[in-house]
Amino acid sequence: MLKNTKYKKVFNNNYNMLNKSIILFFILILLSVNVFAVQETLGTFKTNEEVRLLQTCSICDYVTLDSVKLPNSTIIFIDENMTKSGNTFYYDFDVTNLNGDYSYNTWSGNSSSPVSFTITTNGNAPADGITIVVYTIIFILIFGFGVIYFLKSLTHVLDLNMDLIDTAIMMVTYLGMWMFYYFSSEYLGNAFINNILEIIIDIGWITHIFFPLIGFALSFIMTNLKFKKKQAVTY
Repeated sequence: MLKNTKYKKVFNNNYNMLNKSIILFFILILLSVNVFAVQETLGTFKTNEEVRLLQTCSICDYVTLDSVKLPNSTIIFIDENMTKSGNTFYYDFDVTNLNGDYSYNTWSGNSSSPVSFTITTNGNAPADGITIVVYTIIFILIFGFGVIYFLKSLTHVLDLNMDLIDTAIMMVTYLGMWMFYYFSSEYLGNAFINNILEIIIDIGWITHIFFPLIGFALSFIMTNLKFKKKQAVTY
């Protein structure tokens, strides 16, 4: 009886120790895995805008920013401690001149999963396929109309019969292209398309603003001269 009680007591002690060891083991695993709070992405930011890199850790005395990977796969090694603010650590990063996806790594005894963020021209998420299609169609319509009406107005200027309606249509076309550029920059955010639109707008100021005004002025002057000359001959 005593022998069975002794074995039972030893078994209970070993069992309790085993349970405590298992619990301690899982606590250590959880601590090692969850040193950093899960944070996969910061969001989208504007080109050349300073981005505050964040990492949350409730038990860390420090967090070191190891490196930042740029969209062109270049890796910038930082190896600096981030600034602590409560349970959050931050670092202001300003090398954001490239559009695309960035990622950074931090550590504080345990490495964290990479955190990503995206840089675009306008600071908005990249446009989806249907948005690109719609903007492309609108661009073709505005640009096509602008070219066709410029050629038509060119013949009017050469004939010195450029009227106010022709001039107004040319200027409205230019205004439409400028508005398209504005909305493209705000909602489409494609640097290549923006560069093309800027070139078109620079040229358009000459072809659709300066040229029509000069043409209208010349046509108006010549029309009045012809009218006065005709009056003089009549009388």
